Amino acid sequence: MRYTSLLPLVFTFLNIVSAAPPINAKTAAALPVCPNRSTGQYDYIVAGAGAGGGPIAARLALKGYKVLLIDAGHDHDNFNTSIPLYLARASEDPQIQLDYYVKHYPPGDSNQDLTWYPRSTGIGGCTVHNALINVIPHKWDFNQIQSMFNDNSWSWDNMANYFTKIENIHYDLDPLPLDISLPFMTVPGVLKTFGDLLSGLLPGLSLPGLLPGFFLPGTNLLSGARHGYKGWLHTRLPPLVDPQLTAAYGACLAENPVKGLMDWNDWENDEVSGGGFVSMTKGLDGKRSSVRDHILKTRSDKPSRLFIQPDTFVTKILNCREADGSIRAYGVETVIAPNGKSMLPGSPRFGGKFTNATVTTFTAKNEIILSAGPFQSPQLLMNQGRQNLYSAGAAIYAWSHKSNPALPYRDIFSFWTPAYFKNFHKGWGQETASDHRAFINVIIKAHTKSRGWVRLTGGHPQDTLEINKNQFNTPESLDDLYVVRDEMKKSREFAQYSLFNGTLDKEIFPGPDVTTDAQLEEFIKTNQWGHHACCTAKIGVESDPMAVVNNNFQVYGVKSLRVLDNSVWPNIPGMFPTTPIYMISEKGADVVHAYAQSQGWTPTP
Repeated sequence: MRYTSLLPLVFTFLNIVSAAPPINAKTAAALPVCPNRSTGQYDYIVAGAGAGGGPIAARLALKGYKVLLIDAGHDHDNFNTSIPLYLARASEDPQIQLDYYVKHYPPGDSNQDLTWYPRSTGIGGCTVHNALINVIPHKWDFNQIQSMFNDNSWSWDNMANYFTKIENIHYDLDPLPLDISLPFMTVPGVLKTFGDLLSGLLPGLSLPGLLPGFFLPGTNLLSGARHGYKGWLHTRLPPLVDPQLTAAYGACLAENPVKGLMDWNDWENDEVSGGGFVSMTKGLDGKRSSVRDHILKTRSDKPSRLFIQPDTFVTKILNCREADGSIRAYGVETVIAPNGKSMLPGSPRFGGKFTNATVTTFTAKNEIILSAGPFQSPQLLMNQGRQNLYSAGAAIYAWSHKSNPALPYRDIFSFWTPAYFKNFHKGWGQETASDHRAFINVIIKAHTKSRGWVRLTGGHPQDTLEINKNQFNTPESLDDLYVVRDEMKKSREFAQYSLFNGTLDKEIFPGPDVTTDAQLEEFIKTNQWGHHACCTAKIGVESDPMAVVNNNFQVYGVKSLRVLDNSVWPNIPGMFPTTPIYMISEKGADVVHAYAQSQGWTPTP
């Protein structure tokens, strides 16, 4: 089959949003006196069952603590959430669909828009509808926090242990088409798996066909890989079951080889430029692998330790006054959704704002952990009397490199996959399914310079938020625009002269008439999108007026309250946020457990 269409130039930006400082301790006098900790119903309450809340809730339960995991959605498992390629349908599955609308540009900008930002609700959060891309963050992401607090537990070397802990790698077992000949290598015999392919890449070495243990720390040829075989997150490489696609990707690899046998999740490749296959969170059964599976298995294994409260909307964090005048969080107020309805205004099942709803209170002996995501976690904090949030200033195959050699990380991730996709809009899943002859290139510019904001529009917990990414509004953020423009040119050249060997017929988006720098920049401003908002309750030192939590995820000014999700990063982590969030959530579990031991808190019998 020839590909009659090419979509090489769609762009995503990872945008950072910064938060304002927490509540002032002067309000403590108006709070009730704290109850005795022993009266708490649970040891820990975790609000949000996604990438941030799921791992820490499960891990604390496995350590013996009695944990309540609350989510405004419910568990939902169907073809949309389990079949990887059905992700195009999952974002509009009414059982999990959660619609946010964001602006990309400040008021008055000629490109002002209101863009659909699909998220997911329910057990697993956005991990049940995302693109399954599994890429570790940069060493720099961790080392900056290590330096900020002189805390070696944040060093990339220590944080890599959490990736090993969560991963269950299956790269060596992934199938390749039979009887194929890749243009960049000669492999004797028939290729059956990626293990065989990797053997062929190492002439003169005698390796087993399936390379068992090839990626295991201490035995693999690349000492920095630090992969894991015993974790709860299954990872695989993309299925190359079509000889034409395989030949195309072979051409890609020949043009842009990468150190580390095409492995983006080898820490030795942190600053290495080149091309390789993209790891996916998928099990040996071919189904999506996510924290949802880990949560449900933990509940099944530890039914007296992990309790899940679905369809329950947290409306308020309960604070109290300690004898020394300090503030402590001891519980949450919630409203349970009516049967079949949702309490979230972005859900198609939204039943409207509650007025005199029945309030259910849950209390914790030890701590409350907010993991409701980069929009809802700060909304809960702001509705507690905190200030509005303002800005601080506000695959399959991929190649990655630095746009500037002086950078301490790769900031470009350009991946190619067979699909028809322009951007996220209502109906995009059906549009994607309607054309089977397209190839798309998505360019990601990581560590962007834009700083946006999240602001309350009212005091009701179900009020929508004002979200503005404030892009291309400073000289620094304009540099991002120019970098992406230049990457578009590279992608075009790569497709025309190096890639697919005549398989492509034409470019249809943006099309051959968009050629000048000005036209390319306007195209980017009109069509770019980004779904990795973060940093709305960021980690920082106490003297930083924009910091909300410390290096142990504790909210400044409030005892027994932590935030643990994508909102806590001080800067955008790496290229894709899911795996980094999983890693810090597992770290959070260790931090919380160590603190409990230091306080003499033992698990509830």
